[in-house]
Amino acid sequence: MLVALAVMHLRIRTQVIIAVAVLVGYWAVLARVPVPGVGHPSMTPAASIPGWIDRTVFGASHIYGGGKLGYDPEGLLGCLPAAVGVMAGFWAATFVRLRRGRTFTTLSLAAGGIGCTAAGELWSSVLPINKRMWTPSYVVLMTGLCLLALSVLHFLFDCRGRLAQGMGKPLSFLGANALVAYVGSELTGAALQDWHHAANGVAGAPLAFWVWFRWLMPAFGGTLGALMYGALILAGWWAVAALLSQRRIFIRA
Repeated sequence: MLVALAVMHLRIRTQVIIAVAVLVGYWAVLARVPVPGVGHPSMTPAASIPGWIDRTVFGASHIYGGGKLGYDPEGLLGCLPAAVGVMAGFWAATFVRLRRGRTFTTLSLAAGGIGCTAAGELWSSVLPINKRMWTPSYVVLMTGLCLLALSVLHFLFDCRGRLAQGMGKPLSFLGANALVAYVGSELTGAALQDWHHAANGVAGAPLAFWVWFRWLMPAFGGTLGALMYGALILAGWWAVAALLSQRRIFIRA
């Protein structure tokens, strides 16, 4: 909603100024404002100004994690730097649609990606990269990585169009039903955490434990096993998205 209002009513130059002000201002709040009840600035997710604001407004019982030090990774104050990342996506899409030449567009996206990635890494020396708190260094870093990924995809599918007919086809299934894949994968992950495997009438560990700890980790190790866990969920919902696309069923908001 914040980004929609900005792009509908403000010029891009004004949007950029606001985005920079939000990132710098959020950094100042995290690093300089003492947290009530703590007595000094804190950048842990729970004992921080964003966490304190959420607990004050919503109450501790309504906060992700609950308790006196609960916090919400998508809380009120964190929406502001997160919105800057969304706005950066709008700028990138607007730039691509200018059609100023495929090679120029690819190189410009790559240059912007390298610059933002370097800026995010440099910023992280004084402001930790923390996704849970949407620290500005994290927002700038991920904007850079996304721009780099977009430049690669633009080169492969727009500058080398034949690839879109082969390698791009499987990816198009996820793009055509992105909401199905995203919501479905989130629900699947939650269900695997909540549903328990029962043995002899006694509830045991969550299904996620059996899938990852008992099957995937022994075969692939901890890190690769975690990656395979996510890949299996993605593969299942890719199949659903592919079936829907082949039947010309597209679920959109």
